Amino acid sequence: MGKRSIALSASVLLLTGCSAAMVPDLEDMAGEPASSAEVSPETQVASTTPPATPTPEPLTTGNAALDGWEFRVTDAISSGKSYRGQSAVYKAEDSWTVVSVGIKNAHSEPQEAQDAPFLLFLAKVVDSEGNEYGVSEIDYKYDLEFSRKSFASGEVRSMDLLFNTPSGVRVTQLVVETTDFRQPVRIGF
Repeated sequence: MGKRSIALSASVLLLTGCSAAMVPDLEDMAGEPASSAEVSPETQVASTTPPATPTPEPLTTGNAALDGWEFRVTDAISSGKSYRGQSAVYKAEDSWTVVSVGIKNAHSEPQEAQDAPFLLFLAKVVDSEGNEYGVSEIDYKYDLEFSRKSFASGEVRSMDLLFNTPSGVRVTQLVVETTDFRQPVRIGF
């Protein structure tokens, strides 16, 4: 039995209400009994704690990198009821909050657009009160026919994400889901 499966077993036991003292030590698993007096507290904690998975903190730098792709916020504005995009004028029910973003292929080889790990159609902004607003429109700053072509190495494609928000709302964060749905990208303003 490997260290990972022991750590996983220990986690399951701890979650089901067993105490750390009931979790077998690695030495016990090998057939050599060890009393708790012979094992240091650091060893006991290390053997019962599952490996930590790093969770990204909310970002304040305006960009994020994931799987050879970069995501960058270039601007965030409130534009009122009307916003003139690349090829259309968008009308809001209340007021548009527009977040301009760029996606860059940071790989050394061309990559397909569908391989970018950011799900912009699930993006949302969070205001200073914690209210969330989902993306209503995406205004692409390039011809959509171009989106069928691979991203060249180092290429950046820009778009505006439009969020229908109440007038005067102060947006503090953009949240973009990723294709693995483990941890969204969070960029603070």
